[in-house]
Amino acid sequence: MMIARARGFTLVELLVTLMIMVAMLGVAVPQFSRAMLHLQLRKSTQEIAAVLRQARNSSITESRTAALVLDTEDHTLQSGPDGRVYQWPADIDVAVVSNATYVVARDTSIRFYPDGTASGGMLMVSANERSYTIAVDWLTGRVRVL
Repeated sequence: MMIARARGFTLVELLVTLMIMVAMLGVAVPQFSRAMLHLQLRKSTQEIAAVLRQARNSSITESRTAALVLDTEDHTLQSGPDGRVYQWPADIDVAVVSNATYVVARDTSIRFYPDGTASGGMLMVSANERSYTIAVDWLTGRVRVL
């Protein structure tokens, strides 16, 4: 007469499965947080570029000079006359780049003129090893994310 074996999992099998799941989570969680920081970096870059484009458009339509002041210590970009302030997250750095070197200045302004031109400049938006460059063409005032 055969004795029927009970169905189910042994404690050893459950522990091995649990250890494999913990190891997989240990790898996945840092990757997820890095991906979230990259998305936040991309979003902040696009928002800064949008603020610059909006200032250019309002400068042309209202026939006035628009100045945007970038404060790298307070993580803010303030538009001139209306005083609107865009603040980016503290874990993202924004620096002004001039001729492939960093400009160490707390306040820097980018101006847009009524004829569509601009003072020009490049902003480097970075977090960890990743970075984006926002270029403002002095001749056309065009704002591009590189």
